[in-house]
Amino acid sequence: MAIIAIAILVRDITKIFDVVGALGSAAVMFVFPGLFYAMMYTQHAPEKKKQIWYYKALFAAAIFMIIAGLVMAGLSLYSQID
Repeated sequence: MAIIAIAILVRDITKIFDVVGALGSAAVMFVFPGLFYAMMYTQHAPEKKKQIWYYKALFAAAIFMIIAGLVMAGLSLYSQID
């Protein structure tokens, strides 16, 4: 039902493609890899490995990737709006 309403209300499909591309590309390149690593680190890493500085640095990098991806998604979405 919502898809039909969008199809009726939106006259130019390129706007839809712009929004989907802006959000999808940032999610695939930045947010999902960082999120997957953060989830793997918190749920499956043994406590001994969580104490090693290298794994802590990778976890911090994963969190940074998530934040950077969300910022980039917002900026790309903002640049697509006329």
